[in-house]
Amino acid sequence: MKKFQRFMYGRYGVDELYSFLFKLYLLLLFINIFLKFEVISYIELFLVFYMFFRVFSKNIYKRRNENKLYLKIKNRVL
Repeated sequence: MKKFQRFMYGRYGVDELYSFLFKLYLLLLFINIFLKFEVISYIELFLVFYMFFRVFSKNIYKRRNENKLYLKIKNRVL
């Protein structure tokens, strides 16, 4: 566990945008179980890579700005 904590030190981690993307991924996965569209599979794959990229990113400033933009859009919609 300590090795993983050391590995994650200085990395961005999980935020609200990650949570939204994960929920979107699960929704698309569920839809694709019934519809079996190849395009949805590619979107799912992109979402997984993008989520991991954000979690393990060391560019905290950019990831924080992405999350702020997401929250701004979310608050306007809601």
